[in-house]
Amino acid sequence: MIDRTQYPTECVHNKELGPNIIEVRLRRTDDSDHKFIPGQFLNVHFPNDEGELVQRSYSISSMSSPAGDADYFDVALALVEGGLASRVFKALKPGDAMTVSGPFGRLVLKEPHPKRYILISTGTGVAPYRSMIEQIKTLPESTSTIVVQGVRLPEDCLYSEDFIKTSQENDNFKFKACYSQVADTADLAEHEYKGRVQVALDELNLNAEHDICYLCGNPAMVDEVFKNLKEIGFNNRNVRREKYVFSR
Repeated sequence: MIDRTQYPTECVHNKELGPNIIEVRLRRTDDSDHKFIPGQFLNVHFPNDEGELVQRSYSISSMSSPAGDADYFDVALALVEGGLASRVFKALKPGDAMTVSGPFGRLVLKEPHPKRYILISTGTGVAPYRSMIEQIKTLPESTSTIVVQGVRLPEDCLYSEDFIKTSQENDNFKFKACYSQVADTADLAEHEYKGRVQVALDELNLNAEHDICYLCGNPAMVDEVFKNLKEIGFNNRNVRREKYVFSR
């Protein structure tokens, strides 16, 4: 049963993933497990400058077993200059305590499985898709998965090694990285594109009859892509959305 009460964790590591992006690994210290459904998020609770308890939500990026078993919770977050949450997380050291609740959320893979899952993200919005990797490997051969990640530059791409490795090992999995600010002269690999996520989506021949699209990340991207999807027949039944905002 998923624990929805607050519980104690400690920081295992706090490392840089890219420019102004960090990954914090949290381990429960109450002798309970770290079970979650891939795609879910945690709420992290901490006091603000006035001593009032506030919370921020972060998707779990841990690569669990297909059943959602893990030894810890990984969360990735973008640092915002002057942001309270950014200051708190950036200062975390191994052994520091954090109060957490969850996991929560419905951005999860559900049956019956479609012909294709199209998992679209910007920035740290790719985190829940990383947590789905082991589950994706168990999907029936009739279901394929494509992860599309949009960032400004190649160095901003998160967890690309995991997605590329999965695509090399599984014919039913593809990864596409889109760079909105890369130079015109940049030498790009086969899975890389110049432009926003729509550039990669345009070549996928999306079909509302057999595709399910997931949108996670910048609210402007989520709204724009959802608008485009509705124009070709998609609706709330076959599009699932989760917006990320920079936490201050």
